[in-house]
Amino acid sequence: MANFSRLNELTVAANSKGLFNGMLVYFDRENGKEIDFENVMTYKILKLLNEVQKHDRIQLLELKKMFVGIYRQVSRKIALIETIMSL
Repeated sequence: MANFSRLNELTVAANSKGLFNGMLVYFDRENGKEIDFENVMTYKILKLLNEVQKHDRIQLLELKKMFVGIYRQVSRKIALIETIMSL
């Protein structure tokens, strides 16, 4: 065991509660960072989706406006054709 003179010290250190508690604190800290990052990313993703949805709604309203205009033009032409045919 001359080559492994520190083996007993490492065994005691690995089995000590201080090391275990220290590792728990470390893992809790790392998990906290990940959770904070996920909350920030979730917020940013929701904000982006809201902006995309708003943009899509505006485009949809513009399309509806265009369709109403086309419908009016077609209705006028049909009415004109019906008037001409009834003469």
